Amino acid sequence: MNVLALAEAWWAQHSIHLDQEPGGDRFGTIIIEGDTRAAPLRMVAIGDSMIAGCGVDDQAHGFTPDLAAVFSRVLNRSIAWESYGKLGATVRRVR
Repeated sequence: MNVLALAEAWWAQHSIHLDQEPGGDRFGTIIIEGDTRAAPLRMVAIGDSMIAGCGVDDQAHGFTPDLAAVFSRVLNRSIAWESYGKLGATVRRVR
């Protein structure tokens, strides 16, 4: 293995620290007025920092509720969403 890559990996491991995950609920429901169906469609998001809400102050402003709002608008259905993400996770660790 390249010595420079090893040195950079060591430095990153000891120098870079993850932020705290944003507060707020990791679940919610987008309600469409006039949707008379018995239950909303369910959407579950599993993933890395994007799903965990990296870069926002509250989970309500993250990727998952925004995507649920788009699905709700396009499908004209209420959507119940849940978000299961981990800051710093990789695809290999998530699966």
